[in-house]
Amino acid sequence: MTDPRWPQPDDADRPRDPGAPEGGAPQGQQPPHGQPQQPWGQPHYGQPLQPPYGQPPYGQPQQPPYGQGQHGQPQQPPYVQPQYGQPQQPPYGQPQYGQPQQPAPGPTDYRQQPGLSDAELPVAHYGRQQPYSAPAFGPGYDAAPDAAPTASASGASALVGVLAPASAPADVRAETQHHAAPVFAVPPPPRHTGRTVALVIGLVLAGLALVLALLYVLGNLGAAGIIGAVLALIPLTVVLLGIRWVDRWEPEPLGIKIFAFLWGAGVSVVTALVVGFGVDVALAAAGTDSQSAGAQFFGAAIQAPIVEEGAKGLGVLLIFLIGRKYFDGPVDGLVYGATIAAGFAFTENILYFGVQIAQSGALSGDVLLIFFMRGVMSPFAHVMFTSMSGLAIGLAANRFNHWLPPVGFYFVGLLGAMLLHGLWNGATFFVQGGLIGYLIYYVLVQVPLFAGLIVVVFWLRRREARQTQARLSEYAAAGWINPDEVVALGTPAGRRQAKAWASSRGQGAIMTRYIKDATQLAAARQRVVRGTGRAEAQSDELVLLGRVTASRRALLGLAA
Repeated sequence: MTDPRWPQPDDADRPRDPGAPEGGAPQGQQPPHGQPQQPWGQPHYGQPLQPPYGQPPYGQPQQPPYGQGQHGQPQQPPYVQPQYGQPQQPPYGQPQYGQPQQPAPGPTDYRQQPGLSDAELPVAHYGRQQPYSAPAFGPGYDAAPDAAPTASASGASALVGVLAPASAPADVRAETQHHAAPVFAVPPPPRHTGRTVALVIGLVLAGLALVLALLYVLGNLGAAGIIGAVLALIPLTVVLLGIRWVDRWEPEPLGIKIFAFLWGAGVSVVTALVVGFGVDVALAAAGTDSQSAGAQFFGAAIQAPIVEEGAKGLGVLLIFLIGRKYFDGPVDGLVYGATIAAGFAFTENILYFGVQIAQSGALSGDVLLIFFMRGVMSPFAHVMFTSMSGLAIGLAANRFNHWLPPVGFYFVGLLGAMLLHGLWNGATFFVQGGLIGYLIYYVLVQVPLFAGLIVVVFWLRRREARQTQARLSEYAAAGWINPDEVVALGTPAGRRQAKAWASSRGQGAIMTRYIKDATQLAAARQRVVRGTGRAEAQSDELVLLGRVTASRRALLGLAA
């Protein structure tokens, strides 16, 4: 008969109390009288069963032996003590001493994805597009964009990471190689806020000056001034048509030409009136008669050329300094100078015609004579004078990249403008023989001067045409345009033929736009070659290439 107080043979594998000594009850302690003695390792009634030593509590995962990795984790190699004299091994995962550390694997670059050739990758004009990179979280976020979703021990919240978009299917990727509309092929033109603001301010101030000049002239002359303004429109129209002919090859911006006209008609006239009034006051204070021959000669041959040409030339210089992009050759300078001169001559003719009408009547012989002298014989006199300043700046701008040399050339051109103006006004004091003598002087001196200016204009236009052909030939060699189109776009005869063909098919406006954009493209290329404002010129080149391509597609019927 077995004693129930001792373990049975099948109880050998039962868990034992690690804190109790081997055998029965601890020495010195006896169970109460009448109670069976509990063997070691047996729990008391109602107490949980204890696992053997080294085993985890029931319900908890078993811990691997030291050096063994967790389930699914790489096994850590056991630490090996190096022999005496051998170098110590670095911890697991660290590079050998003296070896570079391997970078951690990062996100996959989209340029490494299979199926995407280099031609299919989006490439910007100024450099390769950077791989996709999610923006970093702003203040208030606790995790980086690429962090995997995690949950806190309390389960309060989980942060979702930002992942790159999934790759498009092959058919969608093939469709996106072509623009949905031609307008997407043309990047938006860069905005030049400072230049625009300066132009607006200049237009406002020059317009106010013109209003002041007209109020002064018409307020003093009344109805005679209005009739004089009507007569002054006739030579003004002739001059503006001539300027338009010169500016046909590469038209300058309309806003700048309007500013030039307002500067000449307003600011230059007000400046001349204010300075003239100051000179009269100074002569009166000095006791000199302002109607004397000496004072008249000083005012006409010295004061007027210096003040008037200085005021008009300042407008040309401002256009160059502010609108450097649109002032890159002598033709540009001639156009701006001539436009300023046309505005000045318009207001001055109102004053001369109005004064003569107020003195002798509307249809008197004196009125017809002064109209013939100023409106028929010399409508381009001021144009010839002020063009010297513009030509000088344009020649320097075409050769030098820095703004300082053109400013120095400006003073050379300004001196030539003052000399021509003084020669024109001073002739009335030296030429003898009345009107017949003056006509002889006009034919022998002024006509050759004006004819020389016309020859220079023709030569400059041909030079501009050759430059356009040379730059467009580069784009033809690069495949942007057809080589046969260079002649049509770069010669006056070719342009007339192209416009006639397009007009007969209802595409005259498209052809005109194509020619204009191609001409501006050649001018932008010239600035790139010369190095004048190269960054902005390259931006303009990109925009104009898109416009030229869109115009060619429209002519070919591919715009849809």
